[in-house]
Amino acid sequence: MSMEEKRRLRVSNSYAHNAFMMLDKEHEAKQFEKVYKETNKEREEWRTSIQCQKDNKRKRTAVVIIQKYTHNQMRRHAYLKFLSTTIFIQCCYRQLHARKEL
Repeated sequence: MSMEEKRRLRVSNSYAHNAFMMLDKEHEAKQFEKVYKETNKEREEWRTSIQCQKDNKRKRTAVVIIQKYTHNQMRRHAYLKFLSTTIFIQCCYRQLHARKEL
């Protein structure tokens, strides 16, 4: 084998090696893109899950606030009704007591 043939063979091998490296890099790039898309999809699912949890917590908090307000209004209404009844009974008692003194 002559020197020229050896040099051509080396150059040919070098080109083949570079071509394989380029193919390998393209394959790595495709793999990276695939993994990135899957990771992005998982990240979106996670964000959606977290957002749902936050929304549910916000809804539960709103329900508790509404229930507190409603219960307070019902208690206030019952107290005012009891108070007016008590005042009416007290008024009747005082009238009766006043009539007895006269």
